[in-house]
Amino acid sequence: MSNFKFNIRKGESGGYLICEIAGMLDIATSMELEIISQQMIEQGNERLIIDFSQLDYINSQGLGALLSLQKKLDPGGGGMVIVSVPERCQKIFDITGLNKAIPMYKDIAEALRQDPLFKAR
Repeated sequence: MSNFKFNIRKGESGGYLICEIAGMLDIATSMELEIISQQMIEQGNERLIIDFSQLDYINSQGLGALLSLQKKLDPGGGGMVIVSVPERCQKIFDITGLNKAIPMYKDIAEALRQDPLFKAR
């Protein structure tokens, strides 16, 4: 049994969601992320900040779930960014190149300041 936790909250200025993912994002939990993400998209949420500050572990299944989510958001003019990746998890993003496919920032404030997805809205 995994210690996966998923918390969703609205951003301060509205128009986007912050999804806090804690624990392990792996083969056992990636399907749960995909189901929850699909529900968010169906509810009209197109701009997401994925907060990994409490992430303990991620593997290729978790990375696949993130790419799938990104692809679902793109056609509607939406997208997502990843923030606060712990050092222990950063290496897999670097090795796979996912850090180039999905924008990554130090924290939520930096993402809101720098990413075009959140500017001029």
